[in-house]
Amino acid sequence: FMGGRKVPGLPLEYFRGIGADLQAQGHEVLVTEVPPTAPVALRAEALRDQIHRWPARRGRRVALLAHSMGGLDARYAISKLGADSLVQTLLTVATPHRGSLIADMVLQSCDFIGLTNLMQALPVRLLA
Repeated sequence: FMGGRKVPGLPLEYFRGIGADLQAQGHEVLVTEVPPTAPVALRAEALRDQIHRWPARRGRRVALLAHSMGGLDARYAISKLGADSLVQTLLTVATPHRGSLIADMVLQSCDFIGLTNLMQALPVRLLA
């Protein structure tokens, strides 16, 4: 179960009530935390490591519920980082599997004003 515990700056759960409902149905729930501004590869690594270390997993493969960019993180972890041995199934909600028109427009604007080169010059860990 992905998504973080709270909405930054607000006293709200990201997936309000879903974790509690799943637990009430007898499911064990892990709410993961990944660096919010890191690249997908680093977020996926954090996700994989949290699933791997989760004591309640007891060697079993898990079902993941991922929202938005979390779906990209999960897909990357499964396909590139060996998390297929940890994950039985993945359900994504509102994940931009084919990209985002708005993100493409923003990136084109960044290219136009030279911001892309500046961002690429920054160390990856600084952005995480």
